[in-house]
Amino acid sequence: MKILAVDPGLKKIGLAVSDPTGTVARALAVLKRGSLQQDCVRILEVAHCEKVERIIIGSSHEPGTRMNELARFTHRLLASLRAATPIPASLYDESFSTQRAREALTARGTERRMRRSPDDALAAAAFLQEYLDVQADQSN
Repeated sequence: MKILAVDPGLKKIGLAVSDPTGTVARALAVLKRGSLQQDCVRILEVAHCEKVERIIIGSSHEPGTRMNELARFTHRLLASLRAATPIPASLYDESFSTQRAREALTARGTERRMRRSPDDALAAAAFLQEYLDVQADQSN
């Protein structure tokens, strides 16, 4: 099953996609944020082009805590996607995905100045890979 990961930020949205077997994640694109409707349309365009069967949206909001601006946007984005497409969409805890992306860049020998702000698509790929690994472990 091919899956699209969406890593929403205050200024940009990182996208990553899995291979058709749902085994390996790869960074795909970074979108500049627009209106909620524009963001939803562009994400769905990518979803249809990539022929994904599921969308996961990264969320680092912890239950029981007050939602910040990004958490509110993430929940509104989820609701908009669910209303606009039959493709199942859900939240996934992407806490520390930026840190994991930074560690991956370090392991690849990327220059320090490039590691300071890892690509949002790499953060999406990091939490998508974690999601894929968890799904694989659960099916074994």
